[in-house]
Amino acid sequence: MGTILLPFSYGIDNVALEQAIIQARDHKATLVPLSLICLSGHQDSPRLELIQQSKDFLTLVQQKASRAGVHVERMESFTYDEVETIQKVALELQCAYILLFARQQKGVLLPSETILKLMHNHIRPYFLSSLPAHKGVIMLAEWRFRMRPQRGIKSARQIAMGER
Repeated sequence: MGTILLPFSYGIDNVALEQAIIQARDHKATLVPLSLICLSGHQDSPRLELIQQSKDFLTLVQQKASRAGVHVERMESFTYDEVETIQKVALELQCAYILLFARQQKGVLLPSETILKLMHNHIRPYFLSSLPAHKGVIMLAEWRFRMRPQRGIKSARQIAMGER
């Protein structure tokens, strides 16, 4: 199938990682975890905890994917613009789709605003997975595949506002 992009900027979530690995395994795809280390406009060097979290994320994905027999190509990027970087990488690698996660209308692995911008710009196809509300409960995620607007699928605005 090709490659699946898994962007990350904060908040390691095991359920999301497991779902990403399942997706890659089931589609016989290479998983590309892209760790984004955000730089602010007034500072060219990121906080050390952001760098450490990035390393932890990439290592954890590699370990979990190895156990599941999924090929991984790790990427790390220092960026001022998360959305632009994700879109560029997705286009350059010709990713089949971008994996996005939310829990209770809040972004997982990425800020909600970043997810909404990616959905709105729609440069590459994406999967949006709604994870279970309680982190301790393992359930199959509800997958939403978005190639073009369809009836019955929430819009970015509906997700942001928590509308049904």
